[in-house]
Amino acid sequence: MKTVLIPTDYRIQSLEYIPHLLDKFHPEAVEVVMVHMMSITDCERELMMLSRRSAEYRHIPEEFYQTCLDLRNEHDGQLKNIRLEFFYGNTSVVFLNFLEANNIDAVLQIPGYHYKKLNKASVDPDSMIKRCAGKITRINALQLEKPQAASQQHTQTEDVQEQNLTEQYA
Repeated sequence: MKTVLIPTDYRIQSLEYIPHLLDKFHPEAVEVVMVHMMSITDCERELMMLSRRSAEYRHIPEEFYQTCLDLRNEHDGQLKNIRLEFFYGNTSVVFLNFLEANNIDAVLQIPGYHYKKLNKASVDPDSMIKRCAGKITRINALQLEKPQAASQQHTQTEDVQEQNLTEQYA
């Protein structure tokens, strides 16, 4: 089983690559860990309460939960789980420890995706991932084959070839 971390701001757009990710690893089972990254506080009292924190989960819309459930039902055999997590930290060492503790095999990067901040502590996941570049396996979302796009391109190619043959023998 592969475990893939996908950075997220808990908007539906961050889930769009899951079917393509499943195609890439087919027939292997996949667990997806959706993670929003936040800087860690330096307030001692807040640090003591960090393990009991659940306030951030209120930022996850019901539509996001429903889409996760729909994806699980649609890809029941291969998609084993979609976990929603928050990562608290400022350093690549802490991030690498998080990846190891969660048995992450790869991190999906979505170039050009602009992550929305859930609150003032939210951080850009791309900067954290880039700092760990040589130590983690990254998957560029733009390199995942999109079956619809591939079939549309194939159909367009066939249309052009058919048109060329028609013109050639007309």
